[in-house]
Amino acid sequence: MSSPRAVGVMGHRRTRFGFGSAQELHPAASLRYGDTSQPPMQNCSRSLKRPVASAAVAAVTIAALSLSGCRSHRGLPGRNSTAYKQYVSAFYVGLSALQVGNDVLAESSLKKATQIAPGEPAAWADWGILALRQRDFTPAQQRFEQARKLIPQNSRVYYLLGLLNTARGDTQQAIHNYKEAVRLDPKNLRATYSLALAVERQGGAGSDAEFETLVQKILAAQPDNLAALVELCRVAAKRGDAATLQSAVKRIAAQSGKWPAEAKQQLTALESAASGSAPRSAALQSVFLRNALMQVSAFRTDLSEIRPAPGNDAQPFTHFQKLPNPSSTPAPADTAIQFSAQPVPGIGARGGKVKWSWIGSVSLDGKGAPTPAEAARKAGADEVGQQALEHLLLFRREIFLRLLLQHPEHVDPVFA
Repeated sequence: MSSPRAVGVMGHRRTRFGFGSAQELHPAASLRYGDTSQPPMQNCSRSLKRPVASAAVAAVTIAALSLSGCRSHRGLPGRNSTAYKQYVSAFYVGLSALQVGNDVLAESSLKKATQIAPGEPAAWADWGILALRQRDFTPAQQRFEQARKLIPQNSRVYYLLGLLNTARGDTQQAIHNYKEAVRLDPKNLRATYSLALAVERQGGAGSDAEFETLVQKILAAQPDNLAALVELCRVAAKRGDAATLQSAVKRIAAQSGKWPAEAKQQLTALESAASGSAPRSAALQSVFLRNALMQVSAFRTDLSEIRPAPGNDAQPFTHFQKLPNPSSTPAPADTAIQFSAQPVPGIGARGGKVKWSWIGSVSLDGKGAPTPAEAARKAGADEVGQQALEHLLLFRREIFLRLLLQHPEHVDPVFA
């Protein structure tokens, strides 16, 4: 039996570079162990007689090809390329669809974006969020891991992995990912609070003390965060830490001036429990206070800083992480334009007694003429009026996003 022969590029025809073609230079294509169909090794001696200069040129060519291959492997198209423009369109259409709940369009657009620029992690992360919201955990894991490989020092990706493992019920792995997220960005308060909840959920010796330490870190960044202060009261009461409990209650009471009566009653009950002989009973009273404070906008705002509303905890990436982000180029200012102030029919009703807080126009279907809309605050109902105004503005944004999804060719997604 003849011994196998290793055949390399030197056994192929020579070119003006001294050796075979670029394909032959590739090890996977040119070196096949045991392939008896290739030319014998004695051809090598003839090839080695080529001038040294030709070998040097070939080496440079190999290096150039390798660099070109690496650049292509990164999957990051140039800013002026057609692929970049296609990625921008696919990513922002997918992002808009993800934000308004159009899962079918989000799936196809974000998948397309990852195929156009596989080296850009933003689309991978957002595509993973879509799978997470659908509780399709396996593809969510794969997509988040791909984003993590591309940006291994990004706190938000580890936070997303923590949310995924929390949803799976894998508390230990969730704690690992949350800790990494906090290590990479100590200002990631949502990851810090999620870590605290995961530690408390896991239980064990020292879990309450660790929970308190993490809440104290949140308060170091936001000393007046009501949600964090209420949590500090609860865990301090559980641990029997009367000094920390009473200090936190005082800090909460300092912000209670405009609270509704129900919340003030719960605060009074908490103060009594904290100063009594059994401070551990204040833990349950802290929960009652938290429930009462949900009607206070300041508390909801503080809570959103550390824990978003259910379903909104996995926030998508809205900007590229490696590719250059698209920039807006507004048209030149039309300095000759003029406006003539005229009353809007129906707006000046009620004898001019209503002071409007906001006025605008909203197109309900994107085709007909815009409809004038106005909003006003009533005396003594500032919070209700503000919520109505916020809802109206959100409705206006919803209309824009739906127009973008229905007619993407007419709307520049960069300005979404």
